Amino acid sequence: MSLLLAILLCQAPAARQAVVEQGVMRWTDDRSEVALFGVNYYPPFSSDYQKLKELGLDHREVIRQDLLHLQRLGLDAIRLHCWDREISDREGNLLDNEHLALLDFLIAEAARRGIYTILTPIAWWGAPAESPGFSTFFTMHEMTTDGAARAAQQRYLAQFVRHRNRETGQAYADDPAVLAFELINEPIYPPGTSDAQVVDYIEALAGAVRQTGCRKPLFYSYFTGRLAAIGQSSIDGVTFGWYPTGLVNGAMLTTNALPLVDRYPGLHSSEVAGKAKAFYEFDAADVGGSYLYPAMARAYRAGGAQFACQFQYDAWPLAATNVNWRTHFLSLPFAPGKAISFMIAGEAFRRLPRGQDYGRTPADRFGDFRVSFAEDLSELATPTHFIHSNSTATAPPAPEQLTRLAGVGSSPVVRYGGTGAWFLDRVAPGAWRLEVHPDAVWVDDPFGPTSLSRETARVVWAERNLELRLPDL
Repeated sequence: MSLLLAILLCQAPAARQAVVEQGVMRWTDDRSEVALFGVNYYPPFSSDYQKLKELGLDHREVIRQDLLHLQRLGLDAIRLHCWDREISDREGNLLDNEHLALLDFLIAEAARRGIYTILTPIAWWGAPAESPGFSTFFTMHEMTTDGAARAAQQRYLAQFVRHRNRETGQAYADDPAVLAFELINEPIYPPGTSDAQVVDYIEALAGAVRQTGCRKPLFYSYFTGRLAAIGQSSIDGVTFGWYPTGLVNGAMLTTNALPLVDRYPGLHSSEVAGKAKAFYEFDAADVGGSYLYPAMARAYRAGGAQFACQFQYDAWPLAATNVNWRTHFLSLPFAPGKAISFMIAGEAFRRLPRGQDYGRTPADRFGDFRVSFAEDLSELATPTHFIHSNSTATAPPAPEQLTRLAGVGSSPVVRYGGTGAWFLDRVAPGAWRLEVHPDAVWVDDPFGPTSLSRETARVVWAERNLELRLPDL
């Protein structure tokens, strides 16, 4: 199935190297600009790993299935902040264990499906089980300023990028499927830390990677500001995070969030004008609607971002309860409207040229895209592509030229009474491939308190009528 999808979606394996030149990330083969859109995804680590283990599931099979969903949505990037506590010792030596083996597997399987990986080697965050890693022994303030913590981080980074993936035989530093490294997740500094000290810290981490011979783009997080320091450093790019609706509201948000996503100011700062820009995390947190993601992609491209990864895609066995990171919920089988909206956002991110003004709310059209809070709708309509996240009255501009349709609900060319997503791809004149997912029903608020015993979403298998009105059929 993955091979057929790759052919239908024109997805080549993730095998191109990237470089940053004058603040722009480009593919080395043809110098075209990088524009990748995807998700964070965590079965190799922490609570996702632990919950899947509690359920007695095969992590590799879960990863395979989820990657099929991501491929079906046309996504081409996965970002992970790696739980260094689970794959290192107190001195910062890399430990070869099941977590690292699963990371190897994920990178290799994603690459086969045309999905690149952005790795953040240091997460610092705690883990569900006792862990021996160096971050266990240092606060985040110490991570950014303490000499012993710095030495452990440098040792770990050097060993991490040199690690040879058991699935591919390539070191992470050499594997084209690994697009870039973001050195540390969300660094925090003690009060009184100067910009000069921040620059020194950035250079220490970057130097540890570069001394191995690694020439991949290196990014550093804007988490607590310090754009001036990042701009003064030798780092190739800066990463941002964006949660415009806040986090952990405790229940679903039902008000119009479009006015919150018009513009991301940090992207436009002159202090990092010479750096490549990307989003390590973002989400329409606690929003159950399917209208917001393309508008966020519009703001990213207007500000020059070149990759953006939502936090986080739910491993399919955990999505029915949304048990981890309850403020986030993205799943093709269990949240199809949001997933199709995200698919459309990916198309917007790749199609909209970087650095142009695409308007602001209440403008709901930009290029071939439309968003509507009133209709709970994201939409892409071109002569060849027609994708919608909810039922729509919009007619495709040239039905006879269509090659790809996807959606939830109905349109003038597809009438469907189910609630799951469907995909229709033209494989030859008069021949189309139809894929229909089961109904999805939310039985409780997915953004409320969660546990493995509290079901919030359910897939329902049922017979449904589907009517196609295409000139080619």
